[in-house]
Amino acid sequence: MRQAFNRLAIVLLIISVIVILYFSSLTAFQYNPEDVIFVETLNNPKSNPLASQTPFTIITHNLGSGINEQKEPPIEHIINNMTLAIDDLLIANSDFIFLQEIDQYSTRSQHTNQVHLLKNVLQNYGYAFASNLKIHYLAIPINGHFGITNQNLMTLSKYQVAESSRVKLPMDFPWHKEMTAPDDALLVSRLKTQTGPELVLANVQIQDLGNFPEILVIIEAFLKAEYALGNYIILGGDFNSSITSIDPFSTASSQYHFHNFLNMDNFFWAVDETVATNQNGELSNGFLFSDNIDLLALETLQSGFAYSPQNSVSATFMLK
Repeated sequence: MRQAFNRLAIVLLIISVIVILYFSSLTAFQYNPEDVIFVETLNNPKSNPLASQTPFTIITHNLGSGINEQKEPPIEHIINNMTLAIDDLLIANSDFIFLQEIDQYSTRSQHTNQVHLLKNVLQNYGYAFASNLKIHYLAIPINGHFGITNQNLMTLSKYQVAESSRVKLPMDFPWHKEMTAPDDALLVSRLKTQTGPELVLANVQIQDLGNFPEILVIIEAFLKAEYALGNYIILGGDFNSSITSIDPFSTASSQYHFHNFLNMDNFFWAVDETVATNQNGELSNGFLFSDNIDLLALETLQSGFAYSPQNSVSATFMLK
């Protein structure tokens, strides 16, 4: 009996040491970026400042890391989904592209470098990317662990970007969740215009609504400060929440409705209310424009969710 007890004690001690070492490694390698990080725009094209009264196009799409909600899909499945997504982006031929959930060497997407894949095909664009979910190694769930996670926002532009930066959105999680929590952020790109003010493009994916009020405070303050400088502003991406007061597709009521909070003077939402933007039947993808921009057209591009659980949203606009 004593020998069995000793063996059990040794096993429990080994398990305890492993657990302690694991959580220590998560803490040691936890991604904790500064509030603002300047990001290099690679392959940055040379161009004149943007003209007013000239149509430009922009598209936003959450590519879902090429997984399309499959659990541990084969690499062929991921490459096929990314190829279909890129084909649609090439057809759209937008001046500016906002992308969300772009993986680099993540376990869940078979360690593909999707930034590399995108930039190799979309060679006419400059691009910048920034992490919004980085986990050293997540060993749970046991029957299908997430492993290494490095998920990014990516913004592409046919016009020269003067500056790009990652603006941190707040995290306030219990200590046991903080190590694996999303690192929500704005990926901000600034372009010069002929009229003087900048065109400020802010790409976002709100992944966790637990910090919703704090996130809104940061976003609102950012937008108002940029507008006070006279800049043109486009906020776009995946908001993980209804962004219109008329959402005929939503199947569940939610307290998190962006239109109720970012419904500010001098800004307006641009949403195609005829087509759901995600498989949950919500209008959660789109744009918020400052009122010194004219919106000429807006369309949700239906892909039948063949390669992503999200539809892309395309807009045509002019600077006043």
